[in-house]
Amino acid sequence: MKPIYFIHIGYPKTATTTLQRTLFQNADSLYYLGKPFSAENIKRLEQALLLGGDLFDQALNEKDVLLKEITNCGCSKVLISQEGFVRNTRYGKGFESEGHNIEDTASRIFTYFSSLTEDKNTPPQIIITLRSQYSLLPSYHSYFVPELSWKKYLNTCVIGEQRGFAKALDYKRVLNTYSSLFGEENIHVFLYEDFIQNPVRFISDIGNLLGISNSTLLNKAHKEKLNPSNTSASGWHRDRRWIRKIQRFPMGKSFLKISEKTLPGEFWSYLSKQLTQPLTPDERKAVDSIYGKGNRMVAERFKLDLKSVGYPYKDD
Repeated sequence: MKPIYFIHIGYPKTATTTLQRTLFQNADSLYYLGKPFSAENIKRLEQALLLGGDLFDQALNEKDVLLKEITNCGCSKVLISQEGFVRNTRYGKGFESEGHNIEDTASRIFTYFSSLTEDKNTPPQIIITLRSQYSLLPSYHSYFVPELSWKKYLNTCVIGEQRGFAKALDYKRVLNTYSSLFGEENIHVFLYEDFIQNPVRFISDIGNLLGISNSTLLNKAHKEKLNPSNTSASGWHRDRRWIRKIQRFPMGKSFLKISEKTLPGEFWSYLSKQLTQPLTPDERKAVDSIYGKGNRMVAERFKLDLKSVGYPYKDD
C-alpha cells in the first residue's frame, strides 16, 4: 500500500513549533520529514523545495533513496513540516529581499510529492494554520525584523512598496495557489485562535487528520503541559527585542541562558506585550484594506468563521 503524503506549510508563529515538538516528531505511525531536521538529506530536501534550481533537480534525482527509506519504515503516512514554505523571505534578515517565491515553492512541492505518489486516488494533503493578521503582523515584526521600529516596519513592509511579509499573509492568494495545484478538497485549514482557546483539542483535530489516536495525543499533551503562553508563537524568550535589550547588560547572556529554563513562559509573554502595542484605528484600517476582502472570500470558500475570531474582514 502506497503511503499518504501530508505537507504542513505553516504559517510561522501559529503553534508550528508545538506541533513539530509535541505531535509530528513523536508519532510512531508517521515517517516525519521536518523540524527538528534529524538527517542531512532532509535538510537538503527542505532547501531544494525552497530554493529550486540545481538543488531541486538533485532532489528529484535522489527521490528513490527517500522512497526506499519510507518503504523500509513501513509507515502508512509521510509528513513534512516547514513553515518557511509560506514565507516570502527565507531566513531572518533582509526585509528588502523576498528570498523565495511562494508560488514557485508551491509548484516545486507539488512536482516533488506528486512524483512520489503514483496512486492518483491518494493525492498529497496540505495542512495550513492561519492567524489573524492583526496579531500575526506584530509577531512577525518582533521575531523577524526587530531592528525596525514598528512604524517603519508597517509603512515599509506592509503598506509600502516592499511588501514581502504582507504578500505572504494574503491567505486568499496562498490558498488559491495550493488549491489550484493540489485540489481544494485536499487543503486542510486550521486556525491559531482555536489553539489559543483549547490547545489540546487543536492538537487532537490535526492528529485525527493524520490518523493518530486521541489517547496517544492526550498523553503527549499532558506530558508537554500544553500552554499557548509557552509557545514561540506567543513570543516568550524568542522575542528578539527583549533579547537585544538584555544582552546589553553585564551578564545579560548568562541571565538569558538560565532564565529560559527557570522562568515561566507567562513572564516572557508579559514582557513581549510591553513592547507590542495594539494597532491604532488607522493601522487597523490599513490592514483591513489589504486583507479584509480576501479573508472574507477565504472564510466563504473554506467555511471558516474568521470574522467572529477577529480577522480583518470586509463584508462588501
